[in-house]
Amino acid sequence: MKGMHNDVFKLYAEIIEITEKPDLPIGELGKNVAGNSFSMDDQDDLSGSSTRAILDIGLLDMQPQYLILEDTKLKIIDASSDMTVVDISHTKKKYKVGDLISFKLDYMGALSILNSNYVDKKVED
Repeated sequence: MKGMHNDVFKLYAEIIEITEKPDLPIGELGKNVAGNSFSMDDQDDLSGSSTRAILDIGLLDMQPQYLILEDTKLKIIDASSDMTVVDISHTKKKYKVGDLISFKLDYMGALSILNSNYVDKKVED
């Protein structure tokens, strides 16, 4: 529609933990709370490790597929009920605990966030 914008809503999630993790999981693999299991892509190099940030937002608030990371060097790994894991290994920015990671939202992302009782909303001009 003429005059419509897809940059009206932004989501900021706080980093609550940063840790180095092996790319290939160790031990028996289970399913997350949404019933999804980890899958390995043959093209990925899973021989090393990566730096992961845990964010203070999860499936209770949104579905990760509706979020668009503004830092395109980041990658969403997965989410649990109240946390989301993001790979921060390939960005030049030196993220630390307490930093905010910003997301653009597609329509379904905005719908979920606006209806979540657990996400603070702030209107800015």
